[in-house]
Amino acid sequence: MRALRDMNLPKFVFEDVPLFLGLISDLFPGLDCPRVRYPNFNDAVEQVLQDNGYVMLPHQVDKVVQLYETMLTRHTTMIVGPTGGGKSVVINTLAQAQTKLGINTKLFVINPKDRSVIELYGILDPVTRDWTDGLLSNIFRDINRPTDKIERKYIVYDGDVDALWVENMNSVMDDNRLLTLANGERIRLQKHCAMLFEVFDLQYASPATISRCGMVYVDPKNLGYKPFWQKWVSGRPIKQEQDDLNLLYEKYVPNCIDLVVEGVQDGRQGEKMKTIVPLTNLNMVNQLSQMLTCLLTKEVPEPAELEAYFLQALIWSVGAGLLEDGRAKFDGYVKYLASLTQVQEDKYASAGELPGIQTLYEYFYDGEKKQWIPWSKMVPNYVHNPDLKFYEILVPTVDTVRATWLLEMMVNIKRPVVLVGETGTSKTATIANFLRTVDQESHLLLNTNFSSRTTSLDVQRNIESNVEKRTKDTYGPPPGKRLIIFIDDMNMPQVDTYGTQQPIALLKLLLERGGMYDRGKDLNWKNMRDMGYIAAMGKAGGGRNETDPRFVSLFSVFNMTFPDTESLFKIYNSILQGHLQPFVKELQDLSSTITNMTMDLYSTIVKELPPTPSKFHYIFNLRDLSRIYNGLCLSTPDRFSKVEQFLRLWRNECMRVISDRLINNTDKELITKKLSALLEENFKIHTEYVVRDPSLFGDFRTALDEGEPRLYEDIQDYEACKAVFQEILEEYNESNTPMNLVLFDDALDHLSRVHRVLRMDRGHALLVGVGGSGKQSLCRLASYAAGNQVFEIMLSRGYNENSFREDLKILYNKLGMENQKVSFLFTDQHVVEEGFLELINNMLTSGMVPALYADDEKEAIIGQLRDEAMKSGCGHARESIWQFFVNKCANNLHIVLAMSPVGDTLRTRCRNFPGTVNNASIDWFFPWPEQALYAVASVFISPDNTLVPDEKREDIVAHVVMVHQSIGAYSKLFLQRLRRNNYVTPKNYLDFINTYLKLLDDQDKFILTQCERLQGGLQKIADASEMLAVLNEKLAVQKVAVTEKTKACEELLEEIASGTKTATEKKAFAEAKGEEIAEQSKVIEVEKKEAEDALAEALPALEAARLALDDLDKSDVTEIRSFAKPPREVQTVCECIVVMKGIREVSWKSAKGMMSEANFLKMLKELDVDNIGQRQIGTIKGLLKDIDMGIEQMKAISRAGAGLLKFVEAVMGYCAVAREIKPKREKVAKLERNFFQAKRDLDKVTKEVNALEAELQELNRKYEEAMAEKKALEEEASIMERRLIAADKLISGLGSEKVRWTSEGLPPDELSIQNGILTTRASRFPMCIDPQQQALNWIKKKEEANNLKVCLPLSSISLAL
Repeated sequence: MRALRDMNLPKFVFEDVPLFLGLISDLFPGLDCPRVRYPNFNDAVEQVLQDNGYVMLPHQVDKVVQLYETMLTRHTTMIVGPTGGGKSVVINTLAQAQTKLGINTKLFVINPKDRSVIELYGILDPVTRDWTDGLLSNIFRDINRPTDKIERKYIVYDGDVDALWVENMNSVMDDNRLLTLANGERIRLQKHCAMLFEVFDLQYASPATISRCGMVYVDPKNLGYKPFWQKWVSGRPIKQEQDDLNLLYEKYVPNCIDLVVEGVQDGRQGEKMKTIVPLTNLNMVNQLSQMLTCLLTKEVPEPAELEAYFLQALIWSVGAGLLEDGRAKFDGYVKYLASLTQVQEDKYASAGELPGIQTLYEYFYDGEKKQWIPWSKMVPNYVHNPDLKFYEILVPTVDTVRATWLLEMMVNIKRPVVLVGETGTSKTATIANFLRTVDQESHLLLNTNFSSRTTSLDVQRNIESNVEKRTKDTYGPPPGKRLIIFIDDMNMPQVDTYGTQQPIALLKLLLERGGMYDRGKDLNWKNMRDMGYIAAMGKAGGGRNETDPRFVSLFSVFNMTFPDTESLFKIYNSILQGHLQPFVKELQDLSSTITNMTMDLYSTIVKELPPTPSKFHYIFNLRDLSRIYNGLCLSTPDRFSKVEQFLRLWRNECMRVISDRLINNTDKELITKKLSALLEENFKIHTEYVVRDPSLFGDFRTALDEGEPRLYEDIQDYEACKAVFQEILEEYNESNTPMNLVLFDDALDHLSRVHRVLRMDRGHALLVGVGGSGKQSLCRLASYAAGNQVFEIMLSRGYNENSFREDLKILYNKLGMENQKVSFLFTDQHVVEEGFLELINNMLTSGMVPALYADDEKEAIIGQLRDEAMKSGCGHARESIWQFFVNKCANNLHIVLAMSPVGDTLRTRCRNFPGTVNNASIDWFFPWPEQALYAVASVFISPDNTLVPDEKREDIVAHVVMVHQSIGAYSKLFLQRLRRNNYVTPKNYLDFINTYLKLLDDQDKFILTQCERLQGGLQKIADASEMLAVLNEKLAVQKVAVTEKTKACEELLEEIASGTKTATEKKAFAEAKGEEIAEQSKVIEVEKKEAEDALAEALPALEAARLALDDLDKSDVTEIRSFAKPPREVQTVCECIVVMKGIREVSWKSAKGMMSEANFLKMLKELDVDNIGQRQIGTIKGLLKDIDMGIEQMKAISRAGAGLLKFVEAVMGYCAVAREIKPKREKVAKLERNFFQAKRDLDKVTKEVNALEAELQELNRKYEEAMAEKKALEEEASIMERRLIAADKLISGLGSEKVRWTSEGLPPDELSIQNGILTTRASRFPMCIDPQQQALNWIKKKEEANNLKVCLPLSSISLAL
């Protein structure tokens, strides 16, 4: 029972525990089995919880024990549960308890979702095979080193589990315990190590993963929120205060939380109240304690006063995240619970009372006065400062004062805070204003803007560029300072497939654990000190995403509601009143009326023009009101002295901010009518003048006069505007690449709008129009008129984000170092990577690209700007100088985005990068009106063009306009019928005109060429007639020469044939003779070999005898010779040698005389044994027969005699063999003589053949020369004949070749011929959509002679380019 219970109970959620225990009791009725208690471990756990100030809860202690028990059997355990259940406390308590028991336990906490899988596990370069370690692989290797210490090391994965990164851990989680990396390295999880997962849920984990892990579910319902309150209250220094706070807690908190979270009011179930972001009860109680920490900074002895503070904290904690309609209900319930007197009169409620006129959200409890004071009474008066730039102006209101108070309290206690609200609730402006009020000497500021493309690396790079190293692993701002990080649009980052926002995962680790891991090679933990966090984010939806509840729980959350009408009126009326102070009184009196009109207009457009998929940018908020008033503040008393003039300015600014972004005439008409109605209602006598079009305002009238002041004014009409801009264009063309612009009325409208934005402080523009609308050209001209340099990036092969950053460095050096005003023109063609827009978004929102410069580059900039910054009043600190550089760049930078509305791309980008809409003035380009079409055509088809007759010019212009407009009409019909778009752009119109003019010019040149060709042909006819007679005479002579040469060649050919025959016969004879000789050679070789082989058998014995003679020396011969009468045997042997020598007298005397010769032994060795005759051999044989003695016997008689006997016997053996082979040798000799004679005969014949062949070769050479001469004569004659034929053709008449499309493979139907004309005559590269490959085959045939290169496309559609 115990095993069954203890192994399964940790996994169950709160609601299933009673059911499971009931099943256990049914299985084991009457059996009570208490939990096993580990005395030492349980005591250590309880001691750790007590030391850390936690409330001792048996269930939470048991959760630590359950985790401990699970880890005894599993080396991988998952601690699962929603935020607020105490997962982190359970893990930390386990580690501290084990350490207390002598088992040193260290936790290595990582968030696996704060980086990519590659950065987590490492990557192997496929080219260089270099291995780059990942964070997890690095930690895993380090902790699994063998150790003798008694310790435990746990990796804690504090982040979402998904099917991507965790599947790679399956081999570690199972019994193999092996982590296998991409480089082949295998690391085993050692016994002293384990892995813990701290996760919200397991919706993306596979069964294979879950089955390998132990599970401990930590349910927040078990913990609740009261222990947190008890822990906080126990930390208050005064016992009486603790008791009073507990009473207030019991009075208000459970009931209020039930109302907000469950919708329960006085035990009745009602509708749950909606919060701006999902919040748990623990979040609310935590925020309540934070608020009380801020408010209760000193002793509050009065219970009534303490209750007032408590109520204020309650409103801004439990009720802080409620939507606006829920706040009144919550306020009423709090007042109902309080049961205090409500003051309804126009006086302040004191402690023990509550204000009854408005909700508590509108009041501030003043501890000094001990009264509830309306926030409206705490708003300071606005004092206009004309020296401030418009974006620096902030009019204090109830909302800004209240939000600033909340921000200040949270920052003072170092609590992260987030303002959440709809777009236009002044979140960013309020936080920016608060940050301007913080002490600059003790604080540094970092503004960051998130977009859908923001990555954790972007965030980390930005933070690290603003901190410095303090110690080995500690980083932070300079000592004595605190870095406040403002994160705008915090919920914008893209959500991955498994529901995680990567930058949020990094920030969670940073806020919760106080640091993050290095992203370089070291991968060390970096502690971040002295940092504060303020964030702003919109409600989820429209590109903004739901944020991880565990992350939100780290913040104090405040809902920013829309300012009421009174606040808005106060803001903008104050600004306009201050600006109009130097104007005439009539204009000063306009302030309130104009502000009311603007508020009315704003309400109308928000209601009537909501955003839709096609009107995604119809997002109207307070920024737009600010832009209207920014335009009004451009006015000066010199140019605006009458009421109607200022009203006309107001109408213009409303049109520019609101109407210019509208995408159709219906919406524009709505705004125009509303403006007219407002003017008619308030200024009827001036309406006609005010609503007169065109509305052209700007300060460009004196743009070319450097000494003249530039004043914003009404240009009145198109003619005046065109005259000014035409002069500016001419001067522009003198110093820049000329632009051939036609300044028609619509172009002047857009030109003045772009110029207006560029002249505003930090003005940025988003120009939206199809290709060829003139966006880029107008931007260049407007920038020149505004005194701005235009900066563009130049794309090249391999251009990427690093290249873009390098270009941006060049831009920022111009802005900050050279102090140049720059218009950064960025088009949709420049978006090589979507990441580029992330940088653009940051530039629009903050003016700077995060972490653009390396530290050394940053230091160089600070060094160069130090003196300039000091003169402008900046502090000495490097951060202040850097901020001076950033502000200088932002003031000089004007971004102009030129985008096309075609497709969904722009909508997606505006949703993903909100700065493009929120921080830029939008100008939507409509199709060119008829006046523009006529103006452009009239300029291009000008009277100067002599090819167009004056009487036809107007008709041609009208026809061109009619054709373009008809295409637009048919494109609408095309869309209605086939649901397919055909975009008719101004670029098409210009191409149409240019193609017509080019074709006109080509045809004119063609006709002139034809005329010249005809003239040339007639001349050639005359010349050909004269040459014809001469050619005929020459041809007759040439034919005779050819005939004679042909006859000579034939004779020579006969001679060659005869010689060839003789040579062939001789050659055949020589070849036969050669074969005969070869046969003889083979026979001789065989006979010779047989004789030599037989002789070779006797030669060794003869040679041995000769060698035996070497054993004899002169003394041995002398010994024999000295005998007067030698032994008979010795004498006989000596006589045998005498016979061999051919000495006639065979006697001892002769032998003695022979041996007395000086070289007797040498003579014997060199004896010619082949000449010993048959008679001599018979004599020697007879002598040897007489003695009949062997060599050994002779040795006994005489050593010299034995040697001579051996020699004699060897010679006799040789002679016997030689006699047998002699006939063979004689035959060989005879054959050799015949062979050499035959060879000499063959050589003679061969020489004769060679001589004949040489003679034949010479004849062939002569023949070839003769044939070449004959061929040359024939060719010359042929040329003459061709010339005669050509001359005859010229005389007969000139013809031209008719080119037929069908000869190249194009079908002959009319549509195909039209397509062929479009393909060959188009002004741009043609793209043929050609599913049947007719165009492809045609182009291949047509361009084959021009070295056509065919490239395979990447899609299934055949592209013939």
